[in-house]
Amino acid sequence: MSHWILHVDLDQFQAAVEVRRNPELAGLPVIVGGNGDPTEPRKVVTCASYPAREFGVHAGMPLRTAARKCPDAVFLPLDTQAYDEASEEVMTLLRDFGHPVEVWGWDEAYVGADLNSRFALSFTAVGLVVGMFGVGGLIYAGAVQQFVNGFGQRGLALGGGMLLCAAYLTLATGAAWWLAPFATTMIGLGFYCLHNTLQTNATQMTPQARGTAVAIFSSAIYLGQTAGVGAGALVFDRYGAVPLLLVAAFGLVTLGWWFARKLGVEMKAAG
Repeated sequence: MSHWILHVDLDQFQAAVEVRRNPELAGLPVIVGGNGDPTEPRKVVTCASYPAREFGVHAGMPLRTAARKCPDAVFLPLDTQAYDEASEEVMTLLRDFGHPVEVWGWDEAYVGADLNSRFALSFTAVGLVVGMFGVGGLIYAGAVQQFVNGFGQRGLALGGGMLLCAAYLTLATGAAWWLAPFATTMIGLGFYCLHNTLQTNATQMTPQARGTAVAIFSSAIYLGQTAGVGAGALVFDRYGAVPLLLVAAFGLVTLGWWFARKLGVEMKAAG
């Protein structure tokens, strides 16, 4: 059986949802972010439609800057309920193909069949296993205050990297399918510990240009995902999942260790 991963990413998702429910916005520069008020400070663009992007507007840009670049744009507030509903429509459609779907956001998901090919699990079972990623995220959300108070940013970065490493090593070397739910839960928890720490610091790198800092951070994520999926697909198809899981394990723990160390240096310099 050939191995495959399909990366699904819906571009200008929030803007597209707004145009779908308000067709008169079609063809107009639409900018979604904050409360929809471009004069509001410290609010950034969440999504810009293609016409708005022609003026240089992009995600992560301060709304005030976006208004200067595109003064005739339609500014709209975030409507998370509408995006949740639209996202569920897309994910339901993907699940109807009969393969497990790992959701990474409103507009992004991975579809794969590795657990099915390795352990002969049904796609229903694989879907439940993959869904444990969300359980890890819920654990983080429910205990984030305790995590921050108990471990601090350095502990979250290093601990998140270690959790991810242990989880991916388990997936790469585990000989039993029942290890996968535990590993996937650990991935969810470790991901949010590390990612949210990185994201928080991205907003603090340059307070005078916070929007630019967040834009660079977001660009790095999406460019990495795009390049990673392309390169990973070639490795996956030829060698299977194990090499990719091992690279992820050691790469993420190295990232967590490096960032925790950098935070320590910054704390000593500030103190």
